[in-house]
Amino acid sequence: MVKSYWLVAIRKLWKHKVQTSINILSLAIGITSCFIVYMLTSFELSTDRFHSNLLGLWSNS
Repeated sequence: MVKSYWLVAIRKLWKHKVQTSINILSLAIGITSCFIVYMLTSFELSTDRFHSNLLGLWSNS
């Protein structure tokens, strides 16, 4: 049963090559952009975490 689902899916993907390639390209761009945003935010949030006086670093006292 599962094998027939895979065969139908592959036939459909092979028949609509342009739409399949657009969908796969869009998915790759979306996953890559999410990964880049995650990496940038994790880098920005990790700044100044290595100081021993982290809590007093930005205070005025």
